[in-house]
Amino acid sequence: MKNLKIGARLGIGFAIVLALLLALAVTALTRMQYAGDMTNRLVHTSIKNQRNVAEWGKLIEVNSAMIETAFATNDPAMVHAIAERMKAVSAHSNELQAEIEASVRNEEVKAQLTRVKEVRAGYLAARSALFKAKLDGDDALAAKIHAEQMVPRSAAFLGAMNKLASLQIAAADGVATTILDAYANTRIILITLGLAALALGIACAVLITRSITVPIRAAVAVAEKVAAGDLTSRIAVDSRDETGQLMRALGAMNTALGEIVGRVRGSTGAIATASTEIAAGNQDLSSRTEQQAGSLEETASSMEELTSTVKQNADNARAANRLARTAASIANDGGAVVAQVVDTMGSINDSSRKIVEIIGVIDGIAFQTNILAL
Repeated sequence: MKNLKIGARLGIGFAIVLALLLALAVTALTRMQYAGDMTNRLVHTSIKNQRNVAEWGKLIEVNSAMIETAFATNDPAMVHAIAERMKAVSAHSNELQAEIEASVRNEEVKAQLTRVKEVRAGYLAARSALFKAKLDGDDALAAKIHAEQMVPRSAAFLGAMNKLASLQIAAADGVATTILDAYANTRIILITLGLAALALGIACAVLITRSITVPIRAAVAVAEKVAAGDLTSRIAVDSRDETGQLMRALGAMNTALGEIVGRVRGSTGAIATASTEIAAGNQDLSSRTEQQAGSLEETASSMEELTSTVKQNADNARAANRLARTAASIANDGGAVVAQVVDTMGSINDSSRKIVEIIGVIDGIAFQTNILAL
């Protein structure tokens, strides 16, 4: 069963339960049909035949009474009237006999009915002879027929009919007993099938549930271990159903996660080495930065000196400008003043060369500053 798909297992379980329910229903219908047939036989055959036999017996008693009346009377008209009346009763008896013959099933009743027909034939022959003698006015012959034939045959006929009635009652009781036995047997069979269906249904439910829940619980346990970081679980799968596929997938996932963790650990070692190298580089960079900071301090000091020099040159330039204006105003004053101006211009030329040098220094400092910035 472990290699069957879950849908196939459920289908088999439901099919077994449904088959038992179908067997239960078919058995119930069959037994009900049998009980119905037996009840129909009891009501429409056995009981009806019992009523027919009882009615037939009463007709025989009526006929016996009319025979005794006809035998006792000396009135031919009354004898004739009784004979006509008995013909109608006999015709109804014939109808009852035909109905009984057509519906009787019990073999004993059939045999007794044959005996009744034989006795009745003798009874009817004796009755006909008696009435003929009475209608002919031969009382002596009538008395002889009455004593030797009519009385014993009438008694035999009534005895046969009473036995037929008893057998018919017994047959009806037998049918009723059969119905009760069928009911009891049907009840036992239905209870047995119902309990079997219940037990088998419970067994199928337990087996199918265990075949599904046990692998799923194992899969949940593996998933919980993986969630907790334990990738050492080993999954053994011996089924090819959906749960087996799930377990194989979990096993593959567990293996893949283990490989990923291994690769991550290797990468972590490489990252640690790179981090160490980066830290060393940072330390070296920090040292160089300190050196560059010292250089910047020196550059700042040079910039301050340069600023002072530039300020002084600016003052000299302003003084030269004033002197130039003064020289222009007093140019006509003579060569002495011109010589003084020439000297002043020389000083300015010297200062200009110094400014050019300072500017070169500034360019060099700016270049170094750009390098440090990079």
